[in-house]
Amino acid sequence: MDILHEVPLPEQLGLEEEPPYRRRQKAVAVRRRRFALAGPWIKFALALICLGLPSVIGFYRLAIYVHQTRLFVMDPDQLEVKGNHNISRVEILSALGMDRPLVKRNGVQLFRLDLDTLRSRVKAIPWVESAAAVRAFPDRLQIRLVERQPVGFVNLGGQIKLIDREGVILEPPKKGRFDFPVLWGLDSLSSLADRKSHLSLYLDFNRQTADEAAKSGWIISEVDLTDSQNLKALLVQGSYTVLAYFGQRNFSGRFHRFVALMPQVIASGTRAGSMDLRYPDQVVVNPAVSSTSQHGKSGKGRTGAAADTPAH
Repeated sequence: MDILHEVPLPEQLGLEEEPPYRRRQKAVAVRRRRFALAGPWIKFALALICLGLPSVIGFYRLAIYVHQTRLFVMDPDQLEVKGNHNISRVEILSALGMDRPLVKRNGVQLFRLDLDTLRSRVKAIPWVESAAAVRAFPDRLQIRLVERQPVGFVNLGGQIKLIDREGVILEPPKKGRFDFPVLWGLDSLSSLADRKSHLSLYLDFNRQTADEAAKSGWIISEVDLTDSQNLKALLVQGSYTVLAYFGQRNFSGRFHRFVALMPQVIASGTRAGSMDLRYPDQVVVNPAVSSTSQHGKSGKGRTGAAADTPAH
C-alpha cells in the first residue's frame, strides 16, 4: 500500500483557512502588592533619617550646651541701659526682676529671657514712653528707652508733681531740674483723656507765647486751666505780678497786646491786679486789691501768687 495515499490531505480534513487577522487575547489582571507604590518613599524617608540623625543629635547636644554653659549667662551688672536721664538704673533692674539676690548671685541665662515680657515691664515705669529689649551676645542685654517729656508742674493734694503732654502724672526725679509753670485745674480730673484735653489749651498757649515771653522778660509763673474756655496766666516781672485772662484762642496777639500795654500801666502809677485781654477792641485792667483780700495759690515752681478776680 502506498503511504502517501493513506494520509489525508488538509483540504480533506475540512479545516478552515487561517483568518488574515489574529484576535488580541484579553489581558490578564495582575493584583499589585499592597504598599508597592509606597516603597520608594519609604526608602527615601529611611535615607533621610540615616543621613539626618547625626545632625539631629548634634543640634540636641548643642541645645544642651547652650542652656548649661556659663558663656551665655548675663550678670545684672552687665545690663546696658540707653536713653535714661530721669530714670535710675536701680528702677530698671527692679522692674526686670534682676535686683533679687538669687539673680545677682547666679546671673540670668540670656537665651531664656522673654524680650517681650522685659519690654512690657520697663514700659510699665511711668517715666517710660517706649522701650525695647535687645540681646547682645554672648552675655549682655540692652534696654533702649525713650523717656516722657514733662511740660509743667501740677499740685495734687498739696504735693508737687510733673505732667507730660499726654496727661501722665510723673514723680519729680531726685536729680532733675525743671523750669515750668504750675498748672491748676487738673487735680480734679481723674481721666487721662480729660487731662490731655485741658493740657492741649496750655500747650497751644505756650507754643504761641514762649518766644515773646522770653524776650519781654515776663515769666509765666502759673496757668489756670479750670475753665476750658478761658486760660488764665499769672505773669511775673521782678516784683510785679499780673493775672491775665487770655480766653481760648489768639494767644500770640493777646500776649503781644499785654506786653505793649504794661509799660503804660506801670508808668501811670496804677498797680494792675488783673487784665482781661479777651475783648477785640479794649483791655480791661482791674487794680490790685490789698494783700489781705487776695487768695494766693501756693506751689513750687516759679514765684508769684494768683489773685482771684472776676472775669469781665
